[in-house]
Amino acid sequence: MIFKLKKILGVENFEKDEILEFYLSYTSDLVKIYCNIDEIPKNLQNTLIFLTAEIYKQSENKKRLSMGDVSFEFNESMIFSEYKNSLNKYRKIRW
Repeated sequence: MIFKLKKILGVENFEKDEILEFYLSYTSDLVKIYCNIDEIPKNLQNTLIFLTAEIYKQSENKKRLSMGDVSFEFNESMIFSEYKNSLNKYRKIRW
C-alpha cells in the first residue's frame, strides 16, 4: 500500500516512508473503528490509500482558511465524511 500512497502523493524517495507508514496505520485504525472490523478488506484498500493521502496532505498544508471576516478550519472528520459512502458498505453493527 505504501507504494500506491507514494505514487498518489508524488513521493519518489524513501525519506518519508516511516511517516507515511504511520499515517497508513493511523487511517487504518480509524477505518477499522468506524466500520467495526478487525481487518481492512481488499476492496477497501484503495479507499484507505486515498483517505490516508488526504489526511497527510491536510497535515502538511494550512488547516485554516481565512477570507475577510470568515475563517474555516479543516479537520480529519471533514475529510473522513467524504469517504463515508464507501466505508458504510463495510460497516458492521455492534451488539
